[in-house]
Amino acid sequence: LRGLDALLDVNDIRSGEFPKQIFRNIDRVRNVLVVLSPGALDDRIGNPDDWMRKEISHSFAKSKNVIPIFLEGFDFKQCTPLPPGMEQLDQQQGVHHHADNWDATFAKITTYLKD
Repeated sequence: LRGLDALLDVNDIRSGEFPKQIFRNIDRVRNVLVVLSPGALDDRIGNPDDWMRKEISHSFAKSKNVIPIFLEGFDFKQCTPLPPGMEQLDQQQGVHHHADNWDATFAKITTYLKD
């Protein structure tokens, strides 16, 4: 992706143990992007077995640079309080993405990445 190493689990993880692959990939990177669409956390964050929750919690536990990408209509007010391990998510500086302006979103994301 424009010279950056990116993983999208639904495209890049093949056969083998999903949990090990996800956590190994989070462990090897410095930055973790979390795409938050409207309702993305509403039904999920109450379930400790939810993979999105596990990935976010693992990222914070490993001191990763977590960058939320807010899609139009996302609102933290609909999913508070955040559960243990995710409490920091609503304190992270994020990027507001608008569907018609991907280039601006990508440019902003790159300024938040840490080497």
